[in-house]
Amino acid sequence: MAALIRVIRAPPRQIVRRLAWLAVLVAFSLWMLHRQVQTAAEAIHFVEYGILGFLLFRAWRHHMQEPLLYPVAALSLVIIAWADEFLQWLTVGRFWDFRDIRLNLLAGLVPLVLIAGVIVPAGIQRPVARASVRRLCYLSWMTLLALGLSISATPRRIDALASRSPSLGFLYNNESVMIEYGYRHDETGIGVFKSRLTLPELQRADAGRGREAGARLAQHPALADRREFRMAFAASADPVLHEMGMHLFQRNHFYDVCWQYRTSDPARFVHMTVVARENRILEPLFSRALEGAGQRRFPAQSARYGSHTPIPTCPLSVK
Repeated sequence: MAALIRVIRAPPRQIVRRLAWLAVLVAFSLWMLHRQVQTAAEAIHFVEYGILGFLLFRAWRHHMQEPLLYPVAALSLVIIAWADEFLQWLTVGRFWDFRDIRLNLLAGLVPLVLIAGVIVPAGIQRPVARASVRRLCYLSWMTLLALGLSISATPRRIDALASRSPSLGFLYNNESVMIEYGYRHDETGIGVFKSRLTLPELQRADAGRGREAGARLAQHPALADRREFRMAFAASADPVLHEMGMHLFQRNHFYDVCWQYRTSDPARFVHMTVVARENRILEPLFSRALEGAGQRRFPAQSARYGSHTPIPTCPLSVK
């Protein structure tokens, strides 16, 4: 409402431009809430960071009266969003996600753009002061440092740090991974997938320890629950076993759940597509692990529909 009042009171030549900015921001906010925000908690966070963006503008305006106020407030928002996500990563049962930082930043930028493009407060046209430039530089370095730390905190480095410091022992084999680097494979007959290892490394691992790893996975109760599995078989401790288990878990879980939907339900198609993709990875790359786990067929569905329930090797056209 306040933004509309400022638009109405604006000079005639600026009304159209400000209305356009306002329409774009409203449409963007509605799109974000509808498409990007998936839970009620994320919706609340979106609103909270929108309010935070406005409060940061008000706080910095006491010290700055030039256009650099907006990037300074935005960088402050990035640092706060990063710190929020970092504390979440340190909390047991919570997970790091760069997308949350991006979502919170976009939420906070909405009021800043609204103020700069629609409300256009008076008095923010002064020459840039040296103190403001220093603030911008300091915040830029802090942002780069935080993001640099994030993109270098691989599981191996986190484990090395945790092993040297007893107070950080809770981070060892942490199920919440901050960042990992690997390979994007695009193979005929398998499709596109990502892995921590090269294809020859995956094949050698399956040939050397596939049956043993498969038997170990089949005997462990954590295979029935994704989170328990990630805690029991951390990627940092054994990346090969972790990848085998994750593909096996995904395939079995989605195959078991797909039967809850009708044949004509699109959800069933989605679930079977996941099954097909995972099985295309498992059959050629982890064949010995499948044999060791006794998972050439699906135990849950074989018991329900008979011992000849097949695994769909390529039942769908996978995009």
